[in-house]
Amino acid sequence: MPSNSPSPSESLIAATMLSRVNGLGPRLITSLLDQFGSAEQVLQQPSDSLLQINGLGPAVCKRIISASRTDALTYLKRCIDLNVSLRRMHSNDYPAALTQIPDSPPLLYCRGTLTPHDDLAIGIV
Repeated sequence: MPSNSPSPSESLIAATMLSRVNGLGPRLITSLLDQFGSAEQVLQQPSDSLLQINGLGPAVCKRIISASRTDALTYLKRCIDLNVSLRRMHSNDYPAALTQIPDSPPLLYCRGTLTPHDDLAIGIV
């Protein structure tokens, strides 16, 4: 990370690690977070615990267990370089209305500023 940029929180690093696991989409990530409470807790689970999640197979489970912190930090640095902020679901800066839709993104990428009057804004993915 650049020296003038704040270091990312452990929860953001863990959320980024989880979001970069091939085969995990919003629904499975939400199921994992609901079951284990946080991305940090998900990443600490043994294989047999992870396999209890409906829809999670051995291959994806193995990728969760081997998720790379270094890769996540490199990715977060790239986001900072591109002026992209990441917002975790259930954090204060995550749009409340977005949590009401099915399969809302566990990690939201934003460029620019969200203000209270943006509650009715739309995003393009």
